[in-house]
Amino acid sequence: MLPEKVRLMAHCLITRPTEFVDRVAGLLDRLTDHSQESTTHPFPPDAVWSFLSDALRIDVESILREPTLLQTEAMLRSRIDSIPSDAVFRPGNCAEPLLGRVAYVVCRALRPTTVLETGVAYGSSTTYLLAALGANRYGQLHSVDLPSILDPQARLVGQIIPDALRSRWKLYLGASRRILPSVLKAIGSVDVFLHDSLHTNRNMRAEFTAVTPYLGRPSVVLSDDVHFNHAFEDWARETARDWAQVRQITRSGALGIAVCGADPNNGDGH
Repeated sequence: MLPEKVRLMAHCLITRPTEFVDRVAGLLDRLTDHSQESTTHPFPPDAVWSFLSDALRIDVESILREPTLLQTEAMLRSRIDSIPSDAVFRPGNCAEPLLGRVAYVVCRALRPTTVLETGVAYGSSTTYLLAALGANRYGQLHSVDLPSILDPQARLVGQIIPDALRSRWKLYLGASRRILPSVLKAIGSVDVFLHDSLHTNRNMRAEFTAVTPYLGRPSVVLSDDVHFNHAFEDWARETARDWAQVRQITRSGALGIAVCGADPNNGDGH
């Protein structure tokens, strides 16, 4: 596998030099990121629902019982189970179920006009988001993703997303460090943001900083794997109205959730 990656990187240098620079920058970022892990104690997974109920003033339980969510999860389980163990993206690269459910609940609660995510892979979290927008019959999802060097044509990106959901989806290929600012300028405002790309301190801080001026009021920011460093908790303390870190169900990591701007019911921020 390593010789194939080297060959593809060499080809990338010749044919797509800007992408090559971004890939090398990402590799160096991972190799030099010696950040300390987050010190925030995460909630147990079940506590996330009462947090969202209080923060967003919603009936979470009714959303979790929606047939659309149950059907989406059954479909995703089937498609993920069919992924070969030696695939470019392993099944473990798919979104942790708690992240998907939270993303669905948030989008159903806020009925966002614009959702933005970084990191797609096969598209499991993307599918949760699009299923919620489909149930809302409203809203658009914009996704930023740098495909694996082993998938230079991006054929695997979003592969498991059902065709019926794709009309509300726009995909931008490239490293978030380069293209996220231009995407934000183009879409103008963000109601829900999900970070699930390169989980280094530098990249996470850059993404949160870039998206902050564009956040709607109210809005929600979600971040996978916040336990790796202090980027999410430092940003949330300065920016969010309510925030939490929640222990994931099938992994040892934590999910970050931040509610920003005014209270969705009474308009009072704090």
